[in-house]
Amino acid sequence: MIAGLAAAGLAVSLIGPAPASATTTSADASEASDGEHVVISEVYTTGAGEDAAFNERFIELHNPGDEAVELDGWSVSYRPASRGEENLTPSGHVALSGTIEPGGHYLIANPGLSAGDGADLPDPDARLSGGTAIRDGVIWLSSTEERLDVPLGDVQDHEDVVDLIGYGEANTYETAAAPSPSGGTDVRSIARAEDGADTDDNSADFALSETITPTNSAGEQAVHEPEESERQDPAELEINEIPRSVDPAENELLEQPVTVRGVVTAAYPTGGFDGFTLQTEGTGGDLDLDAHEASDGIFVYSPWRADDVEVGDFVEITADVTTYSGQVQLSLYPGSSQTPEHEFALIADEPHEEVKPAVVEIPETDAERESLLGMLIDPQGTYTVTDHYTLNQFGEIGIVLGDEPLISPTSAHRPGPEADAHAEENAQRIIYLDDAATTTFHRSPGWDQELPYLSADEPVRIGAEVEWHNTVVMDRRFDQWRLQPTGHLTPETADAVQPARFEDTRVGRETPMERDGDLRIAGFNVLNYFVTLGEDEQGCEYHADRDGEPTTADWCEVRGAWSTESFERQQAKIVDAINAMDADVVALQEMENSARFTDDADRDLAHARLVEALNEDLGTQTWEFVASPEATPTPEDEDVIRNGFIYRADAVEPVDESVILFDEASPTS
Repeated sequence: MIAGLAAAGLAVSLIGPAPASATTTSADASEASDGEHVVISEVYTTGAGEDAAFNERFIELHNPGDEAVELDGWSVSYRPASRGEENLTPSGHVALSGTIEPGGHYLIANPGLSAGDGADLPDPDARLSGGTAIRDGVIWLSSTEERLDVPLGDVQDHEDVVDLIGYGEANTYETAAAPSPSGGTDVRSIARAEDGADTDDNSADFALSETITPTNSAGEQAVHEPEESERQDPAELEINEIPRSVDPAENELLEQPVTVRGVVTAAYPTGGFDGFTLQTEGTGGDLDLDAHEASDGIFVYSPWRADDVEVGDFVEITADVTTYSGQVQLSLYPGSSQTPEHEFALIADEPHEEVKPAVVEIPETDAERESLLGMLIDPQGTYTVTDHYTLNQFGEIGIVLGDEPLISPTSAHRPGPEADAHAEENAQRIIYLDDAATTTFHRSPGWDQELPYLSADEPVRIGAEVEWHNTVVMDRRFDQWRLQPTGHLTPETADAVQPARFEDTRVGRETPMERDGDLRIAGFNVLNYFVTLGEDEQGCEYHADRDGEPTTADWCEVRGAWSTESFERQQAKIVDAINAMDADVVALQEMENSARFTDDADRDLAHARLVEALNEDLGTQTWEFVASPEATPTPEDEDVIRNGFIYRADAVEPVDESVILFDEASPTS
């Protein structure tokens, strides 16, 4: 991921064709296509942060013929280039509807992975269900709504495929793959070449275009053209002389070349960072943060040289000062500027001082963290795990200085100014221990990879102390301050680069802890315990396991198990855990709100089913549930999940009727 060379550019809404100066835009495709079929005319996969052309990625279709084309029953699909013969299923898909008029277009937006802060697209005609990858992928238009498993290789003659584009290192294409952008903020689209021809050769029919022209079926078009900037001669600087402001009004070096020397302190040829960190020789060690104002380190985006450096190399580079995701960095790659002065040189025969890790407590102010941005750090002090919600999504763990995790603002204050101030303080203090990768582990292809930091034998729990093992690099990405390992962290590289492991605070793995009181109260998130099944909801789709078998409903009204088999597997785990906890009262989260799914609006049906299963497992009538009050909200005013309580009847009993609290923070909790 990089800051690209083109500035944000101009994005304006227009009606009609692209301007004549757009040399490789889809608007020209009607002029010289040799076919009458609808074609894929433009694909925008890139853009991130402030350099993005548009705030969403898109796929555009074009009708070069003389007659309108009805798209009902057609579809567009996307498959990442990483999928092989064992899994050809698209990861993104959308059924189409409507008409493309002669010479007209059809616009399909897709979420991507943080498309950026650019201009709005014209109103899309459809939305793809999954994001397209930046550099490599396969997109096809088919005359069926079904998710086709298009075979690998050269497929222009597939009977159901109307048009297909494979780009970058795609494993499927027409004759040969189309070119692809070089990285996240390489603000160019993949567009049909000027003559608009469809020769069934992706490499010949498509070219990269700096002018981007998404157009919808209503003829509404937005145009992005890069701003031209005056180039200066490279300035020879120390790394700490590079301004770190991402505001062009405050940083005159943005989009300009500089020449710097430094020692490679971290290298990321895999994982998506595609670069390395560089730090001035001899810097680091015991730092006084009060006197240390400017960072001696910086990240260098360089996908073409990331394989060529190792930690400890001494190098001199000439590269552009760019921005990405809130931080200033250097961009060094072919075509990264309009001038040829970008250079990279290993300095093997010149003595130099080693970089020393900065021996500091991780600061909690933006200014002090910015003064360390890109530098190697040996963290001092005590740190505690305070957030692992996105560990299984992005391989990151929120930590905080001190021996206590952060307190949720509305646990300390009622909603309002005090809670808001507390939330701001939390956001300032937290920092994320990351894995030096852009992998999304809950989506393909990331879901086939093992998580960093976490294993069955090494839990990561809120409140656990961080036990440092290796140095880290201060980083800022995706609007968060981060500590990166010095290489892409995977289970295979963990011994060499994993920054930390964590205190094991889990006790009573086989049997619960000894009681300290007469009663034990517990909480349990049952993760969408639904007795109503996904397969019974009309139109509901499912998430599959690695063998392709349905497991859970795909965010339908029903959010739990897809089938009876999946439900029984989920319920058995919950029953085993609750009955082993030795608790007298258990607060449940994410229970089905059965009022939404039963004819008689029985709000407690799922609670009754869980209690029945718990008692059956014990062989006694031990558990009861707290019934809903007589007066309840209408089902439409509640979510499909709710909270609830179960209890051991021989230990406690409810006093009076239960109460549903109405509060601006939780109106139906």
